[in-house]
Amino acid sequence: MNRENPQPPSLNVVKERARRLLPMLRDQAAATEANRSVVPETVEALHYAGLTRICQPARFGGYELSWDAPVDLGRILASACPSTAWLVSIVGPHSAYIGRFPLEAQEAVWADSKGAILAGATVSRGGTMRREGDGLRVAGQFGFASGVDHAPWGFVIGTV
Repeated sequence: MNRENPQPPSLNVVKERARRLLPMLRDQAAATEANRSVVPETVEALHYAGLTRICQPARFGGYELSWDAPVDLGRILASACPSTAWLVSIVGPHSAYIGRFPLEAQEAVWADSKGAILAGATVSRGGTMRREGDGLRVAGQFGFASGVDHAPWGFVIGTV
């Protein structure tokens, strides 16, 4: 368990943190809509409230909440800002995916212990993934990746 966060909060505690954000989210919803992206002030508030750590492994300071936690939090946040709800409910589980990557990759992503937003895109529109040497070669076009404006990390989903 992470020294900074010896006991992750319960889902009920995280839900209460989400409820406390609602007035601010309502105030910023129009700016988020006009920006076509969640505004940076909201993203910082999500980090501060721990809502970007919900599915992150506990050993990296995350809460390791269940797969239904992002949906529960999304329902709460949607009453004030649907875009922010989408970000938390769709991008939140990406940490759980990264938590299944090799340890070296997890350490790189969470080196600063902050709940990183991770954007994921799927290979589509004729895209391909194939093995090449010790790695993969990805080619093609990608649809949008939710949270990409705020994501220091991203990953691609596809079939090799």
